[in-house]
Amino acid sequence: NAEYGEPFGDEMQVGRLVALVCCAWVTGAAVSESSGGPLPAAFSPDTAVAPLRHPDPDPGSPSWPNQLAVAIPFHISQFHTKLASAMARWSRPEFAPCSGGASALEGRATLVFLYTGDPDKDQVGPNQSLRSGLAQLWNQLGEKVTQCFGGGMHILELSLDSAHDRYSDAPCVFFNGMLERVREQGVYDHVYQMETDVLPVKPNWLDAVLHETVFNQDCERYWQRGSMAHCQVHQGRLAERYDVHINGNSIWCLRDPKLWEFLDRVQAFYPPGDHSGVAGCGTAKWAEVGVDHAMYRFRRDPANFEYLRTIIHLFTYTQTMLNKCEDAYTVAGIKADHPRTFLVHSKAPYLSLIHI
Repeated sequence: NAEYGEPFGDEMQVGRLVALVCCAWVTGAAVSESSGGPLPAAFSPDTAVAPLRHPDPDPGSPSWPNQLAVAIPFHISQFHTKLASAMARWSRPEFAPCSGGASALEGRATLVFLYTGDPDKDQVGPNQSLRSGLAQLWNQLGEKVTQCFGGGMHILELSLDSAHDRYSDAPCVFFNGMLERVREQGVYDHVYQMETDVLPVKPNWLDAVLHETVFNQDCERYWQRGSMAHCQVHQGRLAERYDVHINGNSIWCLRDPKLWEFLDRVQAFYPPGDHSGVAGCGTAKWAEVGVDHAMYRFRRDPANFEYLRTIIHLFTYTQTMLNKCEDAYTVAGIKADHPRTFLVHSKAPYLSLIHI
């Protein structure tokens, strides 16, 4: 594991903590489940494609083909402002998702977009539907990039009730829906939530994420593997509040039903309130809105100590992804200070004129 990150460790190994990724507010009309399947390297909206399938060997074998969904949640307003430019970056050799060689991990990833509107009716240009726009972005990546995603590209639709179409609710509804919809597909062992302001700083970043899933198909090593805030501590008074929570933009293992038992416990522990109309969406304390905050504070509450002892090892940190909050950064600076980091989350590229 030396090439891609630290060895697996539990949540208390504070010296290894590195990143936080903030939730995106995703809004849109309530819709039904998605139609459509994986997109091949060359795709048109009218292409008929077969459902994704993969071999089914012994899941205990090292040759078990991990299937990873790289899940990108977005709102239609982010299509041109964030999504298009972020994906175009992947076509540059210095930020390519995979090596394109005979990697043992190649072909085990699928690009999954999660959207709360209607991709066939919503427009991203004159006479161009969102579905067509996504297909265009996919085709523009080129074969060297699309071949990294052996499962092609999917669009999954989520429902968002108008009552929860607000900042304090929508990210939590969306996150819970993302986990469930990806799990429903029945072919993914893991999902990596990658928001539109997560950008690669090195090539082979998809290989690095896939590497994190090796030998974890049964979720024995972790349920969540991600990072804490690695930015100035004044934002959210991180040090004062001892906030080392792992943000939801993590790698999640989907094969253990006990993960959903944990999520149910968190929702029961933190019911809806003035802070959010969604159970498990924060703690009602300052700077603690979001499912990731609720999960972390649930684990730290003395009332849950006995249960905590059975699950604490399933929440781990990695340097593969790094959160800079809203801090500016440079690729050279990240490489120098964080040589094991492949992906950086920061709002800075979209809040200023800096060029990354």
